[in-house]
Amino acid sequence: MSPSRPALADLTIVATLLAIAVVGAFDAVILLPVPTLFSWIVVGALASTARPVREVVLTSRSRRALMVGGGVIGALFICRSAAQVAAMGLYSSGKRDAMELASRVDPGSYRIQMLLGKSWLERGRCDRVRPHAEAARHLFPNHPAPARVLRACGGARKHK
Repeated sequence: MSPSRPALADLTIVATLLAIAVVGAFDAVILLPVPTLFSWIVVGALASTARPVREVVLTSRSRRALMVGGGVIGALFICRSAAQVAAMGLYSSGKRDAMELASRVDPGSYRIQMLLGKSWLERGRCDRVRPHAEAARHLFPNHPAPARVLRACGGARKHK
């Protein structure tokens, strides 16, 4: 085997993973089982021809720190997901106070912000519309819907 062959296999694996990442970013086809299976079969077949991976030896202290770090990051992701689910549950209750609380629990929900803004607009409460429409415009600056809601309440200020 020539010395360039393992390097070429390594390069092919990296190129395949990049192609999978690009396709996955622009198309949901990687969510389907058959394309995913073929993608990983190709990566696995290429990996079997590559050089063996060197084992990294971790001390018990570094292993513990890595596990704690992973646990903290995982807990943050779980808390964020739980907050989003709680906000959806609060909003679906249909009670105005709960809906407002939902917008505070998950301030990054464009849908909750816009729905609250529109519902306050229907009631003619522009003082309550503006914070939700501004938050929605901050989340999606180029979307026309928040500007439309703000215009209905007396004009939209320029967004920076």
